Amino acid sequence: MPLAAAQPDGAEVLSRIRDYVERFQRELPSIVAEEHYVQTVSGMTSTSGTGTTTPSSQLRSTKRVLRSDVLMITVPGSIGWVAFRDVFEVDGRRIRDREDRLLALLQSPSADSVAQARRLADESARYNLGRVHRNVNLPDSALAYLQAASVSRVRFDAPRPSDPVDGAETVVIRFRETGRPTIVTSRRGSNVPATGRVWAHAATGAIIKTEFALSDMSTNGRFVVEFAKDERSGLRLPVMMTERHTSPGEEVHATAEYSNVRRFNVSTGETLRKPPG
Repeated sequence: MPLAAAQPDGAEVLSRIRDYVERFQRELPSIVAEEHYVQTVSGMTSTSGTGTTTPSSQLRSTKRVLRSDVLMITVPGSIGWVAFRDVFEVDGRRIRDREDRLLALLQSPSADSVAQARRLADESARYNLGRVHRNVNLPDSALAYLQAASVSRVRFDAPRPSDPVDGAETVVIRFRETGRPTIVTSRRGSNVPATGRVWAHAATGAIIKTEFALSDMSTNGRFVVEFAKDERSGLRLPVMMTERHTSPGEEVHATAEYSNVRRFNVSTGETLRKPPG
């Protein structure tokens, strides 16, 4: 009878994953990708005029296609790694000129440039379909739970073998957020603890896929991000994100694809410099 494969050491694998996240943020201090984001919302529309669903209610479905610049950047100081979305096209209609607005903003020496970028991200969030206000629907969101800074606030289960990827041994690890306050909070300021999974190469910690879920009272959200190897950097970058949100009477499905990744160099403070060409 063949011997069972040895279980990977959990602490060692987690250390490799955290080291990989640190390397990701160190070697790619700022990247911009173009996002093609398709959202569909479906739910019940009342025909009674009372605002409540009745037997005569009808199923409604709405689709929206967004094109955006998504900027992921490591900001020196306590802010750390952050991401922003800036929508420039909605359902084929340009809503602003394509002038790398986020990049131009972060090239400014203004002390509150990141705060301004966050305001732009909140502005872009209004184009999301559905009643759920959200700005965590970004491809790097799960990394916040995997970095070394979150070691005391997130609990991980033992790693389990998963299907090999690129010929390498792969593991999957479940996690749950236990620290308070939580990384994500509701608009009312209440805690929204996350649960999730991460798939990674056992030997290197390279992240293959992440999944995390958030639940706030009657609303549930789930995000899955797939990563593929970037030949230039040797790291795995986000290539696709799928998400699902459910709330009473409504369900949102969305898929985002990432392309045209551009790398930038961080100089002093919060200033970015675009490479020649």
